[in-house]
Amino acid sequence: MTDWVYLSQLVQADAYYHAVAAHRTNKPFCMGTLFWQFNDCYPSASWSVLNYNHSSKAAAYTIQKVFKPVQAFARIRGDSLSITVVSDLLKPVTNELIIKIITIDGNVLFQKTIAAELGANSVQVIFNEPLNRLCGSNNRDNLYVQYSFGKTKTDLPFVLLLGDIKKATLPRPTFEAKLTQ
Repeated sequence: MTDWVYLSQLVQADAYYHAVAAHRTNKPFCMGTLFWQFNDCYPSASWSVLNYNHSSKAAAYTIQKVFKPVQAFARIRGDSLSITVVSDLLKPVTNELIIKIITIDGNVLFQKTIAAELGANSVQVIFNEPLNRLCGSNNRDNLYVQYSFGKTKTDLPFVLLLGDIKKATLPRPTFEAKLTQ
């Protein structure tokens, strides 16, 4: 049961990412997201992002990132990878969009840094490329894109799988242990 609850929280975090990304990137037609059930008042598996004891569920961390005033969102649209940056700031923003296409075993296939300037309170598609150009002959099920708008020491980049994780060829893990007294 514990595994099911944890995995359901990861699905919830992913659902919030996609919902908020869709809302924020459709500015000015959609100008926000209303949150339902922010916290629980007793132990339960629910839509909340905070447990009854105020500890964060996985979705709480996603929500903190996706609602930052300036944020990038990646989507696969048709056969292309599109990265849109949203700024809620009332002044222009200049920064770099950093994009990497990486195999599941860690090889970087594509890397690009794009200098971008966003107007005040705006949405802009910064990157849009056909997946076959980015992935070449590699199986998309074994690839993901890692992206961020700007570099900070505290923020981890977002990751988007480019294929179906159920069809991915995951490398066999190896472990080494050494016991010392």
